[in-house]
Amino acid sequence: MPFDFTIRDPTDRLIAVLEAKAQRGVSADWAARFRRNLVAHFGSPDTDFFGVVTPETLFLWQRQPEGGLQEQPNFVIDLSEYFGKLPERVFRGPAFELVVSSWLSDLTDDPQPGSTPLDGTGLLEAIHNGRIILEAAA
Repeated sequence: MPFDFTIRDPTDRLIAVLEAKAQRGVSADWAARFRRNLVAHFGSPDTDFFGVVTPETLFLWQRQPEGGLQEQPNFVIDLSEYFGKLPERVFRGPAFELVVSSWLSDLTDDPQPGSTPLDGTGLLEAIHNGRIILEAAA
């Protein structure tokens, strides 16, 4: 799969696919175009969640009851409390992917509902005790 991260539940079912992009100042429209281009080139993953993680924002799509993902993200979540105090060098090259991997690992191991902006998205419950797969860079 061409995505930066996949998360599988304990039964090995694909739960989420995420892309890490170290770009700042991007909008939900930018994220929607980025997702649309990925899907056009690689197909739509059969997953409950699709996310684009930037240093400032998580753009998160959730599968709809009728199936599939809508054009615009369902959730636009401020991540400045997680990544805002990190040194600028972590937003270059593969370093940002490692930061995102660590953050995702924390969420899957101990999601602490009620204490994160991800509350109410369903993502925390879905990935709890999940397995994160960091795809090799091409």
